[in-house]
Amino acid sequence: MSNRGLSIVGIVLGTPALVSTALGVIGFPLLYLPSRAGAAESERNAHTFHQAMEAWEQHDGWRLSAASWIYFAIALGLLGLYRKFQQEENGKIGTVWKQSLRFALPAVMVFAAGVTLQISLGLGQDNYSNDAALPTRLLALPAAAIAIWLAITGVAAVRARQSRKRVRHVGRTGRHS
Repeated sequence: MSNRGLSIVGIVLGTPALVSTALGVIGFPLLYLPSRAGAAESERNAHTFHQAMEAWEQHDGWRLSAASWIYFAIALGLLGLYRKFQQEENGKIGTVWKQSLRFALPAVMVFAAGVTLQISLGLGQDNYSNDAALPTRLLALPAAAIAIWLAITGVAAVRARQSRKRVRHVGRTGRHS
């Protein structure tokens, strides 16, 4: 990938990252995606999104939404992916663990920390609708899954580092310690 190609990748990844950041800052409701569960489910999701949009448009003041954490995580993930491509261009290719942690960890941490903070403060999914489309308690499930993933990844990284140190030590001394 040449420097010109890298700038194109920057534009391709940076534009949705900026849009996602803007949506997060303004507290925009999660976008509607058609469901694979059938037409009735898709229609219900579309109706819910339209209700959230109406409530969002009518709210006067700062709009707080749990969806903001998802938008911020998407933006950080895209920027991390761009950084990964930059490092590959510069010949800095690490292990799969390091690569995934470099671009996924900031995004995962923002989502998990944001949702956890919002739940712990007792805030609802948003401050502009009477009937939130998704109870905030349900957001605890992906946040908990992410926290478990972080713990497992952290333990795996520590073990990998320790085994590399043992291999280096064995290589220098010629014997196990």
